[in-house]
Amino acid sequence: MTSNQPSTITNNVPIGWKNLKTMLVNQYGIEFVHLTRQLEKEYLKLASIRNHICFLKNCHRYGLIPKSIHLKSPVTSKKIEKILKKASHHIVKEMKNIQYSKLDQTEDTIKQTEVHILETCFNHKTLILSFLDYSYDKKFEEIKRNQIKKLDSLLSKQLECTKQLKSGINASNKFVVNISSYPIGEFY
Repeated sequence: MTSNQPSTITNNVPIGWKNLKTMLVNQYGIEFVHLTRQLEKEYLKLASIRNHICFLKNCHRYGLIPKSIHLKSPVTSKKIEKILKKASHHIVKEMKNIQYSKLDQTEDTIKQTEVHILETCFNHKTLILSFLDYSYDKKFEEIKRNQIKKLDSLLSKQLECTKQLKSGINASNKFVVNISSYPIGEFY
């Protein structure tokens, strides 16, 4: 690397935003910095959307309903519960479709903005892209951890409910209460 080029990566971490901003303001002006910052926000939005799609796919795969979508009725009946569960699953599918359309829009915006930025400052292309990739990866991993926690929580609640139903622990399912010391037969 020659002395005319700025250092792109130090210890696998790209140059920080403050240093990048200072360099870009000096060479290209404040408007260009705003455009670069807008591109970074689009990258962060992309990380969020991709994680959300993955989360919704897993919810659909395992038959889970996220807390934000869980529908409740003031009246309880098996038929109403079935209708609400079906509606919740339809909402999960629709949310997934909405996220896919947001993904397409965000990717288009990123492509257009990247072309403009990279045409303007071809000399600092790797520096800007490494900064954006680092920001994206950092945000992606942060959101991924949160989505995994939410999915694990939903899975454990589903497993707990399934165990209760299978083992008959649910007190409302018991019709006979044994108060004697003798076991009750199967058909009593």
